[in-house]
Amino acid sequence: MLRTLKALSVAVIAAWAAHALAWVVGLYLAFGPIYQGVSYSGMDESSSTLNPEEWTHYTETLIEVNGIQAGIYLLIPLLLTGGAVWIVHRADIGKVWRIVLIWILAFVLLGLCVMTLLSIGGLYLPAALALIIAAVVNSIAKLTPQR
Repeated sequence: MLRTLKALSVAVIAAWAAHALAWVVGLYLAFGPIYQGVSYSGMDESSSTLNPEEWTHYTETLIEVNGIQAGIYLLIPLLLTGGAVWIVHRADIGKVWRIVLIWILAFVLLGLCVMTLLSIGGLYLPAALALIIAAVVNSIAKLTPQR
């Protein structure tokens, strides 16, 4: 019994870790300097050299460049990990449903990471792995026979 409780607490910690990691990545992507660039404002055609003082370095956030719909897409991992946190804390869900729902959420998040791996998916991989750990530990704890 004590072993099952320890395993369940590890599953809860892993689910909360996945949710916290998703928040950190989501906030960084929403408000961090994701895009960087340089522009040159000197258009003097008589000079053949570029003046270094006329270069402007700038940064922009994901939402500034792509609009508010990018912020809406950033909510998807938060909802998935938040759902997992809600599920591990629910006492009235049956053992099988809890396991199935956590695995579904973990695979959906992992699938999103794989689909967006070349852009932001790699940043969400730690959250997906923490959610998979929560699913594995929860499955082991729920399916082991009680002594």
